[in-house]
Amino acid sequence: MFRKSFLISLLILFTLGAGRSWYALKKGFNINRITCDLRALEKISEIPSSEIKDIFPLLDSPYFFLGSGRQCYAFISQDGHTVLKIPRFDKYNSSLVARATNLSRETKNEKTKRLKCLLESFRISYEDLGFQTGVFFLHFHKTDQCPRHFKLVDALGRSHQIDLNQYGFILQEYAPLLFPLVSKSLTQNDFEGATIKIQAFIHLLKEQAALGIFNKDLNLFKNFSWFENRVLQIDIGDFYRKPHLSQAQAYEAILQEGTQAINKWLLERNFNYKNIDY
Repeated sequence: MFRKSFLISLLILFTLGAGRSWYALKKGFNINRITCDLRALEKISEIPSSEIKDIFPLLDSPYFFLGSGRQCYAFISQDGHTVLKIPRFDKYNSSLVARATNLSRETKNEKTKRLKCLLESFRISYEDLGFQTGVFFLHFHKTDQCPRHFKLVDALGRSHQIDLNQYGFILQEYAPLLFPLVSKSLTQNDFEGATIKIQAFIHLLKEQAALGIFNKDLNLFKNFSWFENRVLQIDIGDFYRKPHLSQAQAYEAILQEGTQAINKWLLERNFNYKNIDY
């Protein structure tokens, strides 16, 4: 009896381990995770429609898995210039356990609220910060003009054919990450090159502060890129405003949060941030 229980336990552990390994190899990507009802999104969001015809040439070729974040999976175009982001909509669906209990409505309301905040952040990234984020196309309305046989290639090199009309997605300019480039400049004692990029980052902060736009995630190493001699904020899922603050209060708070983050990062690398013009 003990032997049988032991073998069953081993089988369960092996199955769980294999499942986790498979999940890791796929980087968590699954077509079911990006599926959503666009008509339902239209009821809770005010995301504008973009001109589909302008982006036809960008969707002629496959997009290849680039990475995943808390909110989106990212794929890069064959020419390496464009990133397609698809939200992980499964995170906003109530679990089977929640649906089977009286917590279902509460859980659903909370997840709907979070989804609404995410969609509002996308709207801000496009309408208010398009130049600062590199976001130039949003698709969160049901259409019939996008490619119906669009190809995504996952982290394992497997192809998935989807009808883009049925999916919410974002198109964004691709550029190399900013702070690895700053780190490289510092390592090479290119303090002028590092300072130029840091000043551009401060300029981006000031632009967002002037618009009263906060950002929940200031991960310097992952969330910013260097594009045509300016900084892009490539993480677009954490923008929000604080309507109760005056314009001056919001400006000061946003700038303070950003400068604290950059100053801490520079101090860790023995760079005198007092030389930076704030």
